[in-house]
Amino acid sequence: MIPKIVHTALMGGYRPDALGERCMESWRRVLPDYEIRVWTDENTPRSPFCDAAIASRPVNASHYAQYRALLDNGGVFLDCDVEVVRPFDLKPEVFCGFQRSETIDCCVNNAVVGAMPGHPFIRRVLERIEASDPATWPLISGPGAITDTLVELGMNAPGEEREIAGVMVYDKERFYPWSWEQPAIPVEQLSERTFACHWWAGSWKP
Repeated sequence: MIPKIVHTALMGGYRPDALGERCMESWRRVLPDYEIRVWTDENTPRSPFCDAAIASRPVNASHYAQYRALLDNGGVFLDCDVEVVRPFDLKPEVFCGFQRSETIDCCVNNAVVGAMPGHPFIRRVLERIEASDPATWPLISGPGAITDTLVELGMNAPGEEREIAGVMVYDKERFYPWSWEQPAIPVEQLSERTFACHWWAGSWKP
C-alpha cells in the first residue's frame, strides 16, 4: 500500500492563497488518517539542481521536491490547487493521471502523483528533472517530465485509463475533470469516479 502521507511543496518562499488554503483544508477533512508534510526551502534535501532552481525558477524546485519526497517517503503528492473530494481507494504501487486526451504532448499531469517509497519510476522522473535546466519553462519539469518518461516506457496514446510498465495512469475524470480551457464543474456535480479536482490556479506563471 502507498503510505498515508500527503506531500506538497512550497519552494522559493511561496505561500498558499485562499484557494490553496481551501484545498489544503480538504486534505485534512477528507483524508483525516493521512499525515500532511509541507516541503520548503528549509526542509527539502538539497541538490545543485534544487539550489539553482530556487534562485531562478522556484516552481522547478517544487517539482524536484515532489519526486524527492515520494522517492524517500512514498505517499501522495498534491499541488496546492488540488481539492480532494473523496478518499483515495487506489491500490497500485504508483499512479498519476491524464490531463488531456487529444494529444500525447504533456498529456499526463504531475499535480497528483502517488507512489511507494523507492519506486524506480519516481527515481527515473527525478533524474530527468535533475538533468534539465533549472530555469527551464515549468511544463518541461512538470507534465513534460512525467509524460516523456511514460512515453519511454511504452505509452503511445493518451486518454484511456491503463497500466504502463507498472505505473497506473488514470483517465481525466479521476483528478482533472475539466481542462484549463474549460469552466469548472461544481464539486457537487462531479462523478463518483473523481477523487480530486485540479483548479489550474497557475501560481507558477509570471
